[in-house]
Amino acid sequence: MTNVKAIRASFLSGFAIRTDGTLRAWGVNDNGNLGDGTHTPRWTPIQVPGLTMVTDVSGGHTHTVALRSDGSVWTWGSNGWGQLGDNTQTAHFTPAKVPGISGVKAVAGGWRHSMALRTDGTVWTWGGNANGALGTGDKVDRKAPVPISSLTGISQITAGSDSSYALGSGKVWSWGENAEGQLGDGSGLPNRTFPAKAALPPLVVATGLADLSTSANHMLVIRTVTPGFQVHLTPRSGTMPAGGSLNVTVPIKWINGTPQPVTLTAPGLPPGLTATFNPGTVAPGGSSVMTLTSTPETPPGSYAVTIIGSTTGPDTSTTAVFSLQVTDPVH
Repeated sequence: MTNVKAIRASFLSGFAIRTDGTLRAWGVNDNGNLGDGTHTPRWTPIQVPGLTMVTDVSGGHTHTVALRSDGSVWTWGSNGWGQLGDNTQTAHFTPAKVPGISGVKAVAGGWRHSMALRTDGTVWTWGGNANGALGTGDKVDRKAPVPISSLTGISQITAGSDSSYALGSGKVWSWGENAEGQLGDGSGLPNRTFPAKAALPPLVVATGLADLSTSANHMLVIRTVTPGFQVHLTPRSGTMPAGGSLNVTVPIKWINGTPQPVTLTAPGLPPGLTATFNPGTVAPGGSSVMTLTSTPETPPGSYAVTIIGSTTGPDTSTTAVFSLQVTDPVH
């Protein structure tokens, strides 16, 4: 299979979106979740008929949810809890458009429920709700999409087995089944029927989250890390002869987080060129002086001196680069 732009794995099946917008599917097909109108398992990819312009797809346990570039949602497979969103509990084994929802930019399928994220940042759910996976504040199944009124400004969604998750403004919201602690709220409750912020470590929440993923009974987050300080150089460039020295002031500016001492180093210098810092560790609000020294044998030329500032704790380092020009020795 070639020209694939995205792949997805469900509980028992696989899917691939090709660059031409068609969808390929393979694997177990007991409930018609491959969308080819049969219950025949497929050990090699087949094209899902009648579906074009596909931009996203998500496989639930026995059903599948797909998104087209026009913002419409399409479903197929089993429908015992209304997870196909067509206001029935009747299964169908080829793609059909979900009525009553448009302007969708992402979809997700759980064990017996489905999710859609609209371009306006709202989240809509439907299907089985025995553990509160729909986020509606109750445990009533829904056979058609309904909005979660408490969620706005959402940028990403994903579904676990019988739980749901949303990412917005750098924070994770979770709801549904929690028997294995998969909601990340530390509550120990078996389930929750409405969205609440996951109790992630303070560093994770403070620095923001960039991506979100789930499996059946656990959640993963990827966070972006922006160091809370910057390394400044005064000046940012300079010239010295071989055998000479040059001083550079290195102020540390804190922009967020709790200020703490910053250790400065300049690794990877070529032979004949050294850098020392006084002090080597800078207190909050302070600065250091970097002294660059070259031997008479240092070849004339341009050098990029990388200064690394680091603090204790994970992912708390940043760099600055000083442009050095070494000239011929002074005789």
